[in-house]
Amino acid sequence: MRHDNNKPGTATGQLFGGNLAVLGALIGTPYDMFAHDDAILFLEDIAEPIYKVERQLYQLRLSGVLDRIKGLIVGQFTEYHPDRNYSDMLDMVRDMTADLNIPVAYNFPIGHIDHNLPMIESAPVMLDITPDKVNLSFNVH
Repeated sequence: MRHDNNKPGTATGQLFGGNLAVLGALIGTPYDMFAHDDAILFLEDIAEPIYKVERQLYQLRLSGVLDRIKGLIVGQFTEYHPDRNYSDMLDMVRDMTADLNIPVAYNFPIGHIDHNLPMIESAPVMLDITPDKVNLSFNVH
């Protein structure tokens, strides 16, 4: 999955994530997905305005979550509209994560789409991003 926003690198950790609005609502509960230090985080959402996703990413940044993760997989953000600051959701996410020293994959086939790959929560994974491809390997030891 080549994407111009991809940030190359390799990371290993446990896979956590899902729908950003749902995950945000779980912060501070026993089901808080952001409480892990060795996470490869995956995110997606549907019908959320760009400014709301930006606000949720600021919350993750200010709470230290984005400083603790080992890698980020940005899935499909569907059914949104451009706003006055950004015409594309992935460009906003790129700007929000540009200073992170972690690999970031964009446009991954997860979310509310027909071609939706299964993700295994808490599975050990390796995320390897090159300029030409993204590889997510499960069962990494």
